[in-house]
Formats: sequence, C-alpha cells, structure tokens
Amino acid sequence: MAETTYHAGSLVGSQTFSERVRRAGRLMETAGLDAVLLTKPQNMTYLVGDGRLCAFAIVSKAGATYFGVPKTDIEDVKKTCASDHILGFISISDARYSIALVQPSTDVS
Repeated sequence: MAETTYHAGSLVGSQTFSERVRRAGRLMETAGLDAVLLTKPQNMTYLVGDGRLCAFAIVSKAGATYFGVPKTDIEDVKKTCASDHILGFISISDARYSIALVQPSTDVS
C-alpha cells in the first residue's frame, strides 16, 4: 500500500478550532463514539475551517482531524483549514478509498 501524503492547513493550532475539536471530542466520548465523518459544509467549516461540497472531514475523539478534498483544491484549502491532515483525492471512488486510508490517532496529547 502506498504511503498517504498529508498537508497541513495554515490555521493548525488556532485556539478557536482547537477548542471546538476538543469540545466535539468530549461529546463523542459521552456518546460512545470514536470519530465522526462530516460531509455537510457548515459542519466541516465549524470544526476544520473549510467546507466544500466535494469534501469530507473526519474528527476523532482524541482530537485528530482529517480533511479530504479534490487534489486540485489542496493549495487553496491549505490557506483556510485548521487540519494538519489534508488529503487529496482524484475522483469520488478515490475519495471513498481515501476515507479507508485514514487511521485516526488514538494519541490524546
């Protein structure tokens, strides 16, 4: 299997987004969830800073965030995103494969 290449957004470390992700993690813990998959642009924007129609975000209860977008959007997304795991895909079937590649961190740091 090929190694996955991630990109980091310019808003990584933002206090606003970090607190939102921590709060989401606490809610996931209460609900017994390990992670959530987001596809609604408003929800992605709230938690990772960018929400596109052809994108997905995964947020783990440990605080890891993953944002999948078309490869053609990566440079633009890096300017507005708070995730340090931005992943590019070529097609919808590639996007599904990209979701399968994500291995959310269990590190709580």
